[in-house]
Amino acid sequence: MEVEENKAIVRRAIEDIWSGADPQAAADLLAPDVVYHHGTLPMPLQGREALVSVMLANRMIFPDRRVTIEDLFAEGDRVVWRGVAYGTHQGGAIFGVQPTGAQTAVSGMGIFRLADGRIAEVWLEDNLVGLVLQIGGYVGAKLGAA
Repeated sequence: MEVEENKAIVRRAIEDIWSGADPQAAADLLAPDVVYHHGTLPMPLQGREALVSVMLANRMIFPDRRVTIEDLFAEGDRVVWRGVAYGTHQGGAIFGVQPTGAQTAVSGMGIFRLADGRIAEVWLEDNLVGLVLQIGGYVGAKLGAA
C-alpha cells in the first residue's frame, strides 16, 4: 500500500503545490528539509521555504499556472511524474523577457523521493528552452550559436 500512498502524496503535491502554490499543502506534504534539484540550479535548494518561494515565483509569473499529470509511476520510496505546465506569461519577467501574454506549455519530468509520508527530495527537468521560445526569447547565444 505504501506505493499507492506515495503516488497519492505526489498527485496532491502536483495539484496543490506545483499548480496551486498552496503554502499549507507545502507544509503538509514537504519534509521541512526537502531537497530540490533542478537543471537550472548550480546547487540544490534546501528546505521547504526555499521550494515554496520557487512555487510562489512561478505563480507570480504565470498566475493561471496549472500542471497536468500525464504519467505517474512508483516503486519503493520513489514516484516518477511526467506532465505539462500550462500558463500565461503575464505577471513578471522570466529569463530576461518581460510579460508577453503568451500562452505556454512546458513539458517536464520529475522524480520524488518520499520519507515518513512526505516528499523528502525532488529532481525536476523541464523544457525551459521551449518556454523561452514560446515567450519570444532568444536562446541561441546561450547555446553557442553565432
